[in-house]
Amino acid sequence: MSPSGQATHIGLGKQTIWDTPVPASDYIKFSSESLTLAIEELISTSLAVKRDEPDSFEGLGTIAGDTLHEVHPQALGHLLRSWFGKLLSQELVATKAYKHAFTPGKDKEAKGTADSGSETTLVDADLVTIDDEFNGCWVHIIAGTNAGEWALITDSEATTNTVTFAAMPLAIDNTSVYEIRNGPEHCILPPYTLEIHR
Repeated sequence: MSPSGQATHIGLGKQTIWDTPVPASDYIKFSSESLTLAIEELISTSLAVKRDEPDSFEGLGTIAGDTLHEVHPQALGHLLRSWFGKLLSQELVATKAYKHAFTPGKDKEAKGTADSGSETTLVDADLVTIDDEFNGCWVHIIAGTNAGEWALITDSEATTNTVTFAAMPLAIDNTSVYEIRNGPEHCILPPYTLEIHR
């Protein structure tokens, strides 16, 4: 199907917590699509001792299909960021030339035991050496308080040795053993670096 007008855009919203909906914040154009809505049918078991047609109910709705996009820096950037995770951008020539390096995979960036923290921060004196060093990475608590939790890091501050992330159920404390990874738990890409110049 060839779209036209406002229908030529798809809205993207970036989640910071798995399975938590967010509104669209960016829009990218597409050339064609084959998106369909499939609604699962739920059939109840008949309890009557007779030949009867059981009740039918609407179940989970799933939207699936494909979209076709032209190669454009905006759409390509969103695609690579969603696949690969961590991104380091450099402005080579002011407002004209940029280099974007994507480093995907489950390679560990850092690990240790927290000194302290809160539901949204982790403090470790040996952690952050450069501001924004871990932005876009994921913190994984592997033992202690919040064990098993993953959260997307939104800020990392060298002067306070603090990383900030989406809220976890409990406050981080000195029993929280962590790993910082380039990708979340469902990322299975091997570690490598992809550079995009434009």
